[in-house]
Amino acid sequence: MKTDIMAYMYAFIDESGDHNFNLVTSDNQYSVFVLGGVFIRHADYAEIDKEFKAFKKDFFGGEDFIIHTDELGHPTNPKSDPRNGIMRVPQKRAEFYGWANDFVERSNISCVFSVILKTPFYHKYKYRADPYRLSFENILNRVLYYSSSNTIGIYPECRNPELDRQLEAEYGKFCVQGTAFHSAKDVQKRIKKFECKNKKENISGLQIADLVVNPVGRHFLGYKPKPVGNEIIYEAVRKKLAGSEKLSISVLP
Repeated sequence: MKTDIMAYMYAFIDESGDHNFNLVTSDNQYSVFVLGGVFIRHADYAEIDKEFKAFKKDFFGGEDFIIHTDELGHPTNPKSDPRNGIMRVPQKRAEFYGWANDFVERSNISCVFSVILKTPFYHKYKYRADPYRLSFENILNRVLYYSSSNTIGIYPECRNPELDRQLEAEYGKFCVQGTAFHSAKDVQKRIKKFECKNKKENISGLQIADLVVNPVGRHFLGYKPKPVGNEIIYEAVRKKLAGSEKLSISVLP
């Protein structure tokens, strides 16, 4: 049976924060792990991709520029694309985030998130599940629920070969056993593609997912908003939730 391409939906998955528990070093400033899924209908993707790449060409000098939120915030990092340096100029930074907030709000995308507040989670549970794998099942449940009758292609960002193999094995388990809320038959029937993708492939959907996960982490950590023109605001992301805030965002503990 052929897939009805008009009812096909992409789900791009990206993370914010470290998936390990290290409350002394890497987590002392950003003790949260967020996994986010961004839904884009196949029928809408071409137009979204076209605008996204056109902006990158105009602003960063080429469609090949790949947006990484961390590099935008640390443009002097010698390992990042030197074109990030434009973000050091206050007027250009405000221009970028002005466009990005507007783009998120008006684009035909929907979002779901899993948030783990790592410090209370660490102290609450004696046996702690891997934050990424725990979050992935939460995301998968919401992807299946909110995509309704659509068939889905799921594309998480690659991390490293070993972690990607672990995630593929985790997905394979759900295909056999089902999830807490969806049967194995439903997982197999609805998900037509599951493939980890590298950001280097310049996939707009993954870069959009990258942009929206960080504001969610900052919001649930209780951080004060940055001055206008310095970030994507949580309110812009909240408007794109697939359902209510309580149901579209899983917060642990």
